[in-house]
This record gives sequence, C-alpha cells and structure tokens, in this order.
Amino acid sequence: MKLSRKSLRKLLREVYEEEKRELQLGHAAEKMAQMLQRKHGDETAIKLLTYALDIIQPGLYQPSDVEREEFMQEPYPGSRKRMSGKIDFK
Repeated sequence: MKLSRKSLRKLLREVYEEEKRELQLGHAAEKMAQMLQRKHGDETAIKLLTYALDIIQPGLYQPSDVEREEFMQEPYPGSRKRMSGKIDFK
C-alpha cells in the first residue's frame, strides 16, 4: 500500500489527536476518582463510579447477590472492602 506524504501526515495527525484525547480523558477520570476518594472515601468512591458505569452502559456491571442487597438497602454502605461482582467488557 503506497501512501503519499500528505496522506501519511494526515494519518499521523489523526492518530496523534486521538491519543491526545485519550490522555486527556485518562487525566480527567483520574482526577475525578481522586476527588471522590478524598471527599467520600475509598468504598463510596468505588460505589459511585460503579453506579456511573451502570448508568452509562446498563448491565455492564453484574453485582453479586450480597452487593445487590447492599445497593438496595442504602446508597453508600461502607462495611465491605472488596467488590465481588464482575464487569464484562464486550
């Protein structure tokens, strides 16, 4: 496959811009997670991000029966230290 200099330049610019956006999104996500962690603690930050994940793509996170019960009782339980459900990225 032959590429002209102009086509190659355009392709490189597109790849660079996409990588730059990915990096910016990564920084934004990291800052948001850190802010939630500082403000609400580890467990609540994880719960809030899990809720957000499920809102964005319903059904992506499959909570365990214990978690499902906790989620239905109160929005921010803090007794459990580890999530036992699974996230299925298709």
